[in-house]
Amino acid sequence: MAIMLKNRSDAYRELGDFKSMQSDLTESIGLLDKSELPDEMLRSFYGSHWFSMGVCQEGLNKIGRAADAYRKAAGYMDRSGEETGSDAYMKALCHFRRAICLCRRDEQEYYGALYEYDKAIRLIEKMPVTRERNENLRQLLSSRGSLYEAFREIDLAHADFTRAESLRSASASSGE
Repeated sequence: MAIMLKNRSDAYRELGDFKSMQSDLTESIGLLDKSELPDEMLRSFYGSHWFSMGVCQEGLNKIGRAADAYRKAAGYMDRSGEETGSDAYMKALCHFRRAICLCRRDEQEYYGALYEYDKAIRLIEKMPVTRERNENLRQLLSSRGSLYEAFREIDLAHADFTRAESLRSASASSGE
């Protein structure tokens, strides 16, 4: 039942019906709380559900709640111990989305956002070098560079922008 509700919440997301999405995710998480599934399986489900809840809260423009949901999702994914592959990519995405939320909050949580960008960058850097990995890393470096720039950390911003540009140039020269 929890999986069915999660799948239906994904359909609601596609329709832009974030209130229904939130309702299904909340009910699904409640069912997971009562589940007797093995811990490893539950961590995976919780990580996926909380990531979706973050997307949902962003859709409802509840940025603080979205940031909290991405933190929870990353926490469940961190427990898996995997540092490469799709789990690492999803953890990096959680940290990236959380950083964006922290930048969008009224109080602009600069250091929290930097922490999340740093975690996402470290995870992506550990992945095998591919065009997709380099593009994700380039995007993260550019975003972090923009944050540094906004807070007048010009040398750090320049370093991130230069590194991001070198990734773009490397992809262009290799014909990718």
